[in-house]
Amino acid sequence: MAASPGAADAQLVASREALLRRAAEAALASGASPVMVVLGRKAGILARNLEGLPVTVVTNENWQQGMGTSLGCGAAALQQEAPQAAAVLLMVCDQPLITANHLKMLWDRHEATGKVVAAGHDGRPG
Repeated sequence: MAASPGAADAQLVASREALLRRAAEAALASGASPVMVVLGRKAGILARNLEGLPVTVVTNENWQQGMGTSLGCGAAALQQEAPQAAAVLLMVCDQPLITANHLKMLWDRHEATGKVVAAGHDGRPG
């Protein structure tokens, strides 16, 4: 599931590509399925960045109440679309250096261990 933060971050461009689209493409290329994109503020405008991609766009009407509401909204939509899903891969769109390979490595680690995994840097999560 790709979840967008504030609309401003999602519209930022890295290498001529909106960060939101770049994140959705990374999720798709990782093999994640289905890919759910949760949008809040300016959802209609941001959704245009996803045109042509096989993703499900979910609108969080309560985005002002924080990212937790986006997570809940995405989880509810995922439960409707893929009730058999036993795990979820979460990401935000404002990390342009995250690639499909990074996401695949996280998923593979989860599959191998059955545990919750998180990306990290310098030995620290996050």
